[in-house]
Amino acid sequence: ALVMEFEHLTPDEILKVNIPTGVPCSYTFDSDWNITDKHYIGDPETIAKKIEAVANQGAALSGMLRLGLIPTLAPYLAPVILDGLGRELPRLQPELREMMTDDVLDMLNRGRLDAAVIAINVNLRRTAVVPMYDEPLVVLVPAGHPWAGRDDVSPAELDDQELLMLDEGNCLRDQTLALCQRYGVNPPIAVATTLATVVGMVTHGVGAAVIPEG
Repeated sequence: ALVMEFEHLTPDEILKVNIPTGVPCSYTFDSDWNITDKHYIGDPETIAKKIEAVANQGAALSGMLRLGLIPTLAPYLAPVILDGLGRELPRLQPELREMMTDDVLDMLNRGRLDAAVIAINVNLRRTAVVPMYDEPLVVLVPAGHPWAGRDDVSPAELDDQELLMLDEGNCLRDQTLALCQRYGVNPPIAVATTLATVVGMVTHGVGAAVIPEG
């Protein structure tokens, strides 16, 4: 993250930077915070070997990768993952499986998935959690709604809305319910299994929904 910030790199560009693991890096800046010098601290030969190891680590990855994706993320992340793996790790053969969070966690726990992208933090045996990004929740309303254009809606106001949510088993449903149970008394209505359906209903004037900002 610091390298991205200091060197003004995009997420795609940082993937091409071979940062040696465990090697301190020193930056020198001018008065305008422009980099005037960058160097790694340590034995040059050892550093060179570590940089080479990082550059080659992807080449060792081959075979099948069984990757679970939850329905709220799958339509958006699947193309990115398939294109990215095909470009960066061509010897890896991704097998994507879309399923509900509980099913993803069960498959991980039983060793039937190699990895998964989910929207909650978990603590499972024999697994490691790697945070990818944080995404705030926003309220989606029809174009003519009094809230359209607002950026200061509080959770307490949701109680006055016809709130739509996903069916049981979806983590976004659980997050919506948690908001409603904490701030209101009117339960939201489960209407669909996919986020796209909920968004489509709201855009056509039916209710409101809590969705990820992206």
